Amino acid sequence: MGVGAAALLAVGCGGDDDASSATGATKPAGTTAPDNAAKPGGAGTIVNGQEKYLGKTPVRGGTLRQSYTTDPITWDPHQTTSINTHLRTALFNSPLLQYRFGPQYGIADVTASANLASKWEQTDDTTVTFKLDPKAKWTSRAPLNGRALTSKDVAFSLNRILTLPAPYAALYQVIDKMETPDDATLVLKLKQPYAPLFNYLAHYYSQIVAPEVVSQFGDLKSVDSAKALGIGPFELESWQPNTEMRFKRRDGYFRENQPYLDGVVLRNQADPNAALASIRAGETDTFGLTLENKDSVIQARKDVVVSQALSVVAWLITLRSDVAPTSDARVRQGIAMAIDRKGWLDSLYGGQGAIDNGPIQTLWSDWRLPPGQLGEGDKFLKYDPAEAKKLLSAAGVDSIKADFKFTAAYGAAVAAHPELLKDLLSKVGITLNVDIMEYGAFVGAVMNSKPTYQSMSYVGVRFMGDPDEMLWDMYHPTGSKNFAKINDAELTKLLEKQRQTLDAKARKSVVDDIQKYLAVKQYYVYTPAFAQIDGWLPSVANFRNHVSYDTGNMLREVWIDPTLKS
Repeated sequence: MGVGAAALLAVGCGGDDDASSATGATKPAGTTAPDNAAKPGGAGTIVNGQEKYLGKTPVRGGTLRQSYTTDPITWDPHQTTSINTHLRTALFNSPLLQYRFGPQYGIADVTASANLASKWEQTDDTTVTFKLDPKAKWTSRAPLNGRALTSKDVAFSLNRILTLPAPYAALYQVIDKMETPDDATLVLKLKQPYAPLFNYLAHYYSQIVAPEVVSQFGDLKSVDSAKALGIGPFELESWQPNTEMRFKRRDGYFRENQPYLDGVVLRNQADPNAALASIRAGETDTFGLTLENKDSVIQARKDVVVSQALSVVAWLITLRSDVAPTSDARVRQGIAMAIDRKGWLDSLYGGQGAIDNGPIQTLWSDWRLPPGQLGEGDKFLKYDPAEAKKLLSAAGVDSIKADFKFTAAYGAAVAAHPELLKDLLSKVGITLNVDIMEYGAFVGAVMNSKPTYQSMSYVGVRFMGDPDEMLWDMYHPTGSKNFAKINDAELTKLLEKQRQTLDAKARKSVVDDIQKYLAVKQYYVYTPAFAQIDGWLPSVANFRNHVSYDTGNMLREVWIDPTLKS
C-alpha cells in the first residue's frame, strides 16, 4: 500500500457516534486496547488560521477541488493494494462499517462505527450478526436502478474478496460461513476468535460492490464499471486520464441531506511546482504541505487553515529475507545501525517527528512498544557505523552492492530519502544503485506478496490502527504486504496467537512480545516519522484528514461556507 504526497490528499471528515453507544451494538472484546493504555495521537494542532464555520448550520452546494498525481491502475477495489484506486473508488463504494471522522475525532480514530450496517451483535466468540440500514440503496443508474442494499450484496462482496483471490484475502479467511436469513440480516460464522474483525469490516479493502455490475462487466477494472456502481455518497461522473476526475453527489443517498457537497473535482498536478502555485492562488481547496513549503503558503494565503500532526505513514527499507545477503539477520541489523535517525529528523524534518515508526506506528500509542522498552532490540535503533561494519563482517559481507527500488510517485515529501540512505549506507560499505521506477511497475515489483525485486526497496505504508494489520499483513507468510518474503515459524505462532486473543490486555502482552522479537530480527528497517501537514481554505467547513482511505465517508459531512468562499 504505497503512500506519499498523494496520501496527504486522502482527506477526511464527517463522523458518526461510536456504534457501541449510538446503535445499541455490543462492543466486541479485543477490538480496542486496554482502557488504561495511552490513547493514539493524531488529534492534530491548528498552527495557522481559524475554523470560522463553527456554530453555523451546514448548507448544501459547492464543489471541493483537490489535486492528484497518479491515475488509478484499475477501478477494481478488490484486485489491488494501490491507494490510487482505493482513494477514488471509496467515493462511490463503501464498507459495511466505518471509522469516525471529523475535527472532533482527529486523524487517527479507528473505532468501528455504524455505516451500511446500522447495528451488530457478537453473540459468542465466533458469531456476529449485522443488521443493515433499511434506507441504504444503490445508485439509480442501470443496472442497479436504485434497489435496496441486501445482505446478499455484502456476502457477495466478501466472498468475491476470498475467491478472486484479492491481495488481502487472508484478512477475511477466518470467515467460515455467511448466512443471509433475510435481506437486512447478515450472520458471520468464524472459524476461530478473531480480534481484528470489526476493524477490517470498516476498512477500504472491504468496499461493497453489486453482483449485477460484476456480472455485466466481468470485472470492475473499467471506468464504465465504476460509473455503474454507487452505494456511497458520490458517483463517478467523468474521468480524463492524467487530467481530471469528477464525482457528483448521489441522489438517494441514505443519510438525510448528505453529502452536502455538489461534487468533488480532482485535477492531475504531477508537477509539484504547479500544484503549489494552485494552492497559493486559492484554486485548490484541500492540500498536503511540507515543512519546506508550509511558510510560503501561509505567507501567500494568510487565512489558510493549517493542521499539523505526526504522519500516519511508516517509511521503511524492505529487505528480502529469502535471498542472500539480507537473509542474514546480522546484515539487516547492520543496516539498521547505519541509519542516523536523529540526524535524519534534524536535517529533513526540523527535529519534528519520531526516530522510528514501526512495526506499530507511533500514532498507535495504545499498542506500540516505544524505543527504550524493546529489550535487546533497542541497540539496533542506535546510530553506530562501527558496530554496523562488525555485524556485516561477521556475516561475511564486508561490502554489498544492491539495487534499491523507489518510485517518484511518492512525491516531493520523500524525494530526498533514497539519496540520504545511499549516503548513510555507503559509510558501512553498502553501495546502493537507486532505481527510480514508474509507479505501476514499482507496485508490481515490490508492493505485493510475490515481489520480484531482488535486494532492497523503499516503501511507504499506512494502516488503520489494529495491530493485526501492521503485523500480520507485513510479517505473516500469507500477508498481502509481506514485501520481504518473511517465513519465520516462531513469529508466525505469535502472530496467530494475538489474532485469536479477544481479551485486550492479554492481546497487548502478545503484541509487546512480537515487537521485541521484531526489533531484533529487523526484517524491515523503519526510518523516522515526520510531521503530516494538511491545509485547507477557510471556506471548507468540518474538514479533517484521516488515516483511512474511506474518502466517501470522510467527505460526506464536509460543506462549503458560501460566506467565506474566496
